[in-house]
Amino acid sequence: MIEGLGYGADDYLTKPFILSVLRSRIQAHLRREQRRSWISQDGWQVDWQQGVAFRGQPLALTRSEKEILIALRRQPGRIWTKDQLLALINGWDRDSGPAAITEHIKNIRSKCRKLNEDPIETVWGIGYRWKKEDAEKPGL
Repeated sequence: MIEGLGYGADDYLTKPFILSVLRSRIQAHLRREQRRSWISQDGWQVDWQQGVAFRGQPLALTRSEKEILIALRRQPGRIWTKDQLLALINGWDRDSGPAAITEHIKNIRSKCRKLNEDPIETVWGIGYRWKKEDAEKPGL
């Protein structure tokens, strides 16, 4: 149990367990997540329920576009492959292919450029990442 919590687990439940205890722990985790429903960094405001905005200007993103942008923004500098992004938005059971990610990235870039921003960098032959110069600005 100590090792699991040390690796970053939020909770630990031993077997056999009581179903009502499991439900209560899940509800407690959900309450904690609702308290942290938004973040604001470097001009980007991300509200998991309302959407994404840059410097107060809302971006009209689809669910998939929002999830991709949030993933890239959360881990600036990390390179995400198209397959990883597909798994993120659709799970491993998916009907779409890597071309769908290319289209989503194109749409996100187009919407960001309307706000004079271009935060996503293509890493040719690998995938995409949040541009390093944005990630290295003070205050992050």
